[in-house]
Amino acid sequence: NSSMENILATVNADTIEKITRKNPAIGNRLQSLAESIIEQEKKILSNKKLSLIHGDFHPGNVIVDPQQNASIIDIKNMTLGLPERDIASMLIQSESQLKGYVDQADVVTFQNTLMNAYEAPIDQNLVEFYTAWISFRNALYMYSKVYLGNSMNQRTKDAAEQAIKIGRAS
Repeated sequence: NSSMENILATVNADTIEKITRKNPAIGNRLQSLAESIIEQEKKILSNKKLSLIHGDFHPGNVIVDPQQNASIIDIKNMTLGLPERDIASMLIQSESQLKGYVDQADVVTFQNTLMNAYEAPIDQNLVEFYTAWISFRNALYMYSKVYLGNSMNQRTKDAAEQAIKIGRAS
């Protein structure tokens, strides 16, 4: 499965360790946050019925044809999980991926449509938890690219540097 624990053990296996070597205060804080998220997720998943979810649901993975039929692509991260994770992923990433391409009012309309399209009841607290979960995962990715010097394209680098500036300001 693609729980935070498994993601940190595989995809980001040594990211926090490398950050800790460069800056122990930041690395230790990241480790503490990771441990907290992992424990919370274990509690949440222990008493919930899991469903098949996309695992990387964002606007770039939705293709709309000329007849307005939508298709979901890039299913390599499909896993058992909670639908609130996919919802949180789409909500977060629609903000960043659609910015500058469509009007902000259209982004909000899209997000509201997404929330209303689910037939099953959605737990807003879980959406908020997974918003934090995904934000942490994305921040680790961006931080590893900028702070650790891993390669990335210029658009991603600019977004990562902006996110780090915002983080320093708050």
